[in-house]
Amino acid sequence: MQVETIADYIPLHTGKYITYRLDSLVFINSGRAEETHSYQEKHVIDAQIMDNLGRPAYRVFRYLRDTLGTQAWRPSGSHFITLLANSAEIIEDNMRVIKLVSPVKEGNMWRGNRFLSDNPYSMKYSFSNDDNMEDWDFTIQAIKGTLVLKGVAVNNVITISSINETLNAPVTDIASYGTRTTSV
Repeated sequence: MQVETIADYIPLHTGKYITYRLDSLVFINSGRAEETHSYQEKHVIDAQIMDNLGRPAYRVFRYLRDTLGTQAWRPSGSHFITLLANSAEIIEDNMRVIKLVSPVKEGNMWRGNRFLSDNPYSMKYSFSNDDNMEDWDFTIQAIKGTLVLKGVAVNNVITISSINETLNAPVTDIASYGTRTTSV
C-alpha cells in the first residue's frame, strides 16, 4: 500500500498557476445594503525560496482582473506555501496557518490557526475576535469527493471544515487543494 504525502495533494512547481472566478458580497451604506463584486484571481508559483524559519517554501504571486478577462492582470499581493513532511502551511501577511496535515484521512483534526496571535486581523479590520481563533479545529470531512461548481464536477476534492466565527458553524475550505494529481 502506497502512503500518500502532503505533496501528493498540493503538487507545487515554479510556473504552475490556477485561476479562480470569485464573487464577494460587500456591505455598503453602513451595512444597510449589499452588492456583489465579481472578478478573476490568479495565483502563480513564482519561485522556490526559504521561509523565515529557513525551510524550503514557494512564493506565490496573486493577480486580479475583471470577470470577463478583458483587462490586464494587476498584482494583488503574495503568500508563501511551505510543505513539510506532516503539514502544509500558508503564510500571508506574516500570519501562518496550517491548511492540511497528514495522515490525510477523514476525521483527522488539528489546530490550523495555532500560530496566529490574539486578534491577528486587527490591523486590517475594526473588529475584535473573542473566539480564540488559535483554538479553532480544522477537520478533514471528505477525501476524494466530488464538488459540483456551476454544473461542472471536480473530482478528488479534499473537503476541510473550520469554524465560521460569525455563525459558529462549519465552513468548507476547498480553494487550496482542488484535484489530487498522481505522478507516473
